[in-house]
Amino acid sequence: MIEIQIKNLYKEFDVRAKNKRLLKQMYHLIRHKFTRETRPVLKGVSLNIKGGEIVGLIGNNGSGKSTMLRLIGGIHKRYQGEIKVEGKVTSLIGLAIGLNPRLTLIENTYLAGSLLGMAFSEIKEKLDSIVKFAELEEFRDTKVYQFSQGMRSRLAISIALHTDPEIFLGDEIFTKLDEHFKNKTLKELEKITLNGGIVILVEHQLELLEDHCKRIIWLEEGLIKRDGKPGDVADEYERVNEF
Repeated sequence: MIEIQIKNLYKEFDVRAKNKRLLKQMYHLIRHKFTRETRPVLKGVSLNIKGGEIVGLIGNNGSGKSTMLRLIGGIHKRYQGEIKVEGKVTSLIGLAIGLNPRLTLIENTYLAGSLLGMAFSEIKEKLDSIVKFAELEEFRDTKVYQFSQGMRSRLAISIALHTDPEIFLGDEIFTKLDEHFKNKTLKELEKITLNGGIVILVEHQLELLEDHCKRIIWLEEGLIKRDGKPGDVADEYERVNEF
């Protein structure tokens, strides 16, 4: 059974504390000595996500959304608490996923696909399908630095979807997409959940999450502020954050 269980999750990062006096800053820079401080990002989060759900993660910058995705995806290793993930995970966190601007579309497909866990033979078999889904057939031998941000996003999303994920983690993946490709991607994400998988989306487009999610989880200062029906959570979030 595809499922994510998180119990009492804590995560903090080490940060360098700034010395107030300029001379002290210069001294510590020369001697390579810095005062260390820790910054808590997640503060005892517990939740359960079952297969068949599209879940939205919302919250202001610094609330812990992206950190949560990275912990579920195994990108961040050091934490306190328990994370249990049942299912094949594909993380699209930062649309770069290893895209090299000096390599061609085809070369980048092999590079990014391998970083996402695909075997060379699998990438070769799915190559035409990846390019077609991204709607970039005319640019197979074009170097990626010549692509628009939207074209890069389409390529990254297409590669990620072709890994056949059971759990898909996406962080602001729709920002540079036109409506046509956005809807095309959402249909593919819905197929994942129809097959019993899980999709978790970090998004600031509340309307998109309301239309496509079964629930929205609102993080605030490393804690779950609210977890519930998309419309209810989004409405309260907008009221609290209206200017």
